[in-house]
Amino acid sequence: MRNILYSSFNEKYKIDLTIHSCNKHSLKDIDPVFKNSLNKYLTSKNISNKKQYLLDNLKIVCSWQKSNIPINAINNEVSIEMDRLYKNFILYITEIKRNITKHWIDASSPHTGKCLFGKETNLIYNELSGLKYLLNYDSEKMGCCGMVLHPEYQYKGYPITFFTDESLENLKKIL
Repeated sequence: MRNILYSSFNEKYKIDLTIHSCNKHSLKDIDPVFKNSLNKYLTSKNISNKKQYLLDNLKIVCSWQKSNIPINAINNEVSIEMDRLYKNFILYITEIKRNITKHWIDASSPHTGKCLFGKETNLIYNELSGLKYLLNYDSEKMGCCGMVLHPEYQYKGYPITFFTDESLENLKKIL
């Protein structure tokens, strides 16, 4: 795993997560997707050197939920299960967002690849590339998309990545 700072499991929401520091490679993928809300936030904080600030402070949080069924097929049962997992993540990230009041936070939407909270750009965050790069997990091509295989969950892994500049110590408490 690259740049790992912390790993944990949230019992309430049943979410496995790892926190990673941001490097130049990851920032090139993150900034274009979240630049609208990032620029607004950084301007409000009078931060002039955006790139250096993000390299020093941005955390990438890879979250995983274990599905009750393999989700590598396209059918109604899988759609229902993925919807359940998505709704659970929304409850989780909403609670986190409520607790991160003085810092920036956003997530990659699993439906669109665009930002979940901020003003969208015309670009998407490539969850597959990001997870493969940070976690070095295997992946498989599936139709027009791909699937990253969690080492334990395999085809039952449902990932969503979110990003924040909250301090690591506070983030550990919040997560």
